[in-house]
Amino acid sequence: MFNFFKKKEKLSLYEDTKSDFDNKDNKTDFEKSLIDANNGNIPAATHVGISYHYGIEKGEKEHPEGIEPNSELAIKYLTMAAERGYLKSQVDLGMLYYSNIDKSKGLEWLSLAAKRGDAFSQFVLACSYRDGTFVKKDLDKAYQWYLESANNGEVGSMNILGGIYRERAIDISNQEDFEEHKDEAWMNAELSFKWYKLAADHGDEESMYYTGVNYAAGFGVAEDKDKSLIYIDLAIENGISYANDFKQEKLM
Repeated sequence: MFNFFKKKEKLSLYEDTKSDFDNKDNKTDFEKSLIDANNGNIPAATHVGISYHYGIEKGEKEHPEGIEPNSELAIKYLTMAAERGYLKSQVDLGMLYYSNIDKSKGLEWLSLAAKRGDAFSQFVLACSYRDGTFVKKDLDKAYQWYLESANNGEVGSMNILGGIYRERAIDISNQEDFEEHKDEAWMNAELSFKWYKLAADHGDEESMYYTGVNYAAGFGVAEDKDKSLIYIDLAIENGISYANDFKQEKLM
């Protein structure tokens, strides 16, 4: 008797095998992402845009032939995703414009990403307010964005806050009425130590140095020469040459 179901099963197996064979077109991972991006896949568009932004080195598994950086195509695909609200694309598109093409337009995208909580964009926005780069210089706004960025984990902002609070503490200490404000000076010294140490513990080399200096001087923290030496040695190992001068003068 003719077994219709068995034949159908064989036909189905043949069709699946044929389909698999037809799909073996040797496309690289990047080329597959490009197809997905052109079909409206937003994460894929972001990936493609970033790949065109920075390029792909020849020999990499994703695309062995390599890809040269292409700003025009990077903008095309990053904009596709950024306009749909994809945060990663907004950040990268902002940096592409800000670094190479149009700082004002770049800052617009970075400002949008900053307001959505991206720590690096907040850092760039803070620097723009500090320096007056395509925004009116505003040190109060700069400080607020540095604080927001640092609280969101941006190491560069932690380092800068360490410096801001250090300068405030020193300025107060140099005033004639210091005795009336010594608690305020100490509070700023403590905050300086806090942010420098956080940045140091996240790998920031300059902050390693200042953490060591603060331990040595008892600046915002109990004096501790042993801990100072640990951070100064870390700074030296990470290429801070002047840390060695400090070590020889203060810790040996």
